[in-house]
Amino acid sequence: MKKSIILTAGICLAVNLVFSQSEADRLFTEADSLYALEKLPQAETAFYQTILAARRQADWPLCQRAVAEYALVRCDQGDYQGAIDTLQRWILFLGRQSGSHPFLQAKLFLVESYAQTRLGSDQGQLEACEHAIDLYETLDTVHSNVAFAYKNVGQILEMRLNYPKAIAYFEKAIANDPEERYAASVYSFLSDCYYWQEDYATAARYLQNGLQIPCRPDHRAMLYLSATGIYLATNALPKAEEYARLALKTMRENPAEDISEGPVYSSLAEVLHRQGRIQEASRYWDLALEATAQTYTRKHREHAKILVNAGDFFAETGRQRKALELYQQAIVQVYPDFQSLDPADNPSPDFDFVESWAMTAPARKAGLLVEEYERNGQPESLINAAHCYDLALRQMRFLKSTYGSETAKLYLGEYSHGYFEEAIRVQSRLYRLQADPVRLERIYQLMEESKAEVLREAIERNRALMSATAPDSLLLAEAELRASIAGVRQAMFTEQLREEESNEKELSQLRIQLADLQRAYQKVLDALQARDPRFVGLRTERTFAGLTHLQRQLASAEEVLLEYFYGRDSLYIFGLTAQNVYLQVLARDRQLEEAIESLVGYFSGAEASLADPAGYFQSAHHLYELLVPQAIRPELERSRSLIVIPDGPIGFVPFEALLTDPFTGSGYAQAPYLLRKTAVRYNWSAELLWQSSPANTAQAIVQFDPGFA
Repeated sequence: MKKSIILTAGICLAVNLVFSQSEADRLFTEADSLYALEKLPQAETAFYQTILAARRQADWPLCQRAVAEYALVRCDQGDYQGAIDTLQRWILFLGRQSGSHPFLQAKLFLVESYAQTRLGSDQGQLEACEHAIDLYETLDTVHSNVAFAYKNVGQILEMRLNYPKAIAYFEKAIANDPEERYAASVYSFLSDCYYWQEDYATAARYLQNGLQIPCRPDHRAMLYLSATGIYLATNALPKAEEYARLALKTMRENPAEDISEGPVYSSLAEVLHRQGRIQEASRYWDLALEATAQTYTRKHREHAKILVNAGDFFAETGRQRKALELYQQAIVQVYPDFQSLDPADNPSPDFDFVESWAMTAPARKAGLLVEEYERNGQPESLINAAHCYDLALRQMRFLKSTYGSETAKLYLGEYSHGYFEEAIRVQSRLYRLQADPVRLERIYQLMEESKAEVLREAIERNRALMSATAPDSLLLAEAELRASIAGVRQAMFTEQLREEESNEKELSQLRIQLADLQRAYQKVLDALQARDPRFVGLRTERTFAGLTHLQRQLASAEEVLLEYFYGRDSLYIFGLTAQNVYLQVLARDRQLEEAIESLVGYFSGAEASLADPAGYFQSAHHLYELLVPQAIRPELERSRSLIVIPDGPIGFVPFEALLTDPFTGSGYAQAPYLLRKTAVRYNWSAELLWQSSPANTAQAIVQFDPGFA
């Protein structure tokens, strides 16, 4: 079992090269022999004695090696928490000893990351590997252990759907793996990252790189699975089946105790499903579920992944009840304190862990519960679905909080936008059934959450930076790193425009450089956060002021608010005045899209509007009828201004130029524009608009876009 984690002692270090063995040396040799013979209890005792002897002799490098081996022995006996406790205690102690070696200290963190992985703690694994990387950077060394650390962090980032950052770490792993010990598996991960971003050409290129490297059978099987996914996505089903069966053959010929055949069975099942071979697919899904349950005897995200994917298959093939049970089992796998297999039950919303399947599993369950409601008409199904979407979106916010770049956050926002729409649809149905104002409050929150998070964080970060009390050195470092990151991104953009395969090496180097800069930038932000409480708000969960508070604000300003959510199937219009709340739902059909396109088209140039005034007047009034609910119009006429919070293509609509009444005149000057009745102003978020308290505006900032200033 010791070899299940490949962590070599390292490069030729000038440590412990003493030819006359000390007591600690002798004990270490004895312990190592016992470990090789798999006499684990005796080896554990001998390594602990070595630790104590090395401490007495102040032989800190030997002490570091003994602690690492002692922890591995405890892992091999299944005592992962005991190994972690020991490592953390000794890491702290050895880090204070001047004779400790950074390379060996980094190895202690890698052993801890292994133990954290076996316990299912992705966050613990991530933190341990990042500590190891910090030490490796001080040594500026290239070694397979360094590659191991970068690979592990990349895997966690991939699990969290942070593909751009994961790719950068995988590139660093490749660059630090001269012996190509992990290269094949890393190329598989790189291929998967591009696959999930639907860049199949780049995914295939990395896959080919991996297939050319001699590697372990389980890594070879990973590459075959990556190939299966690419061929499935590009509809090359015979090739997809070929690679899925190659993966299965490889795994069966090289069985490994701690590696599940579940993903291989599931990949083959997906291929067979796509080919319409439903019975065969069903049999392989059953095999996948059985193999996964045998491998993961405790809760594990990979078990949840197979359960969700199997649930998708059974839902699509008409077995909704089985699918619902599988989604519930998946939720159990990823919520630590939740055990109920009854789909009527859900985990508590109070959690503080990060796991992408804890977002996906409840969302899938919610979708089936909505279908169940449409069949049986029972409100309980909708209420359950609403709870599930709340769980999924809360986990989405946790995921987003771990992302360092706005690009990654925007990707996740686009990925989860459908969840927001489904959650809003469920809440609006419940409001129609119950007339409960709590449902309207939740709809407003969902609309706000769906659109403004990235913008809000960027604005608050800049505001905090401009007024921070931190030392000039930190602020200067932040500015320089931000500029460097922008420069590297520009260089990457230039390389990508060349569209030449020969520039892949340059792109790889730029991605590595970007990863280094982003890690350094995050450390500066961490330091700023430690000094200035304004930075803490950038990472804490967002709270909403509530509709009552907003209505008071509207009353004092004599304003009316219209907020829009432009979903895949519907347009949701949320109206708010000092006394009332309105909700209107329109089908997002071709008529709505044509109405928006028609009006916006008149602003493409002076010729368009001058050539057809009658068409413009008709279009502007028609869109007013669609976008401004009838119930809110009397209050709108009495208001001093209208606040518009647009979404999607609604952002292109100039509301002040809409016509409140039909108009058949010939001149633009006499038309009944909305602007004649009330002023119009825009914002991307109601919360962003109203959060400007005196504390926030004490040092106001005015920013102009130079393209329009």
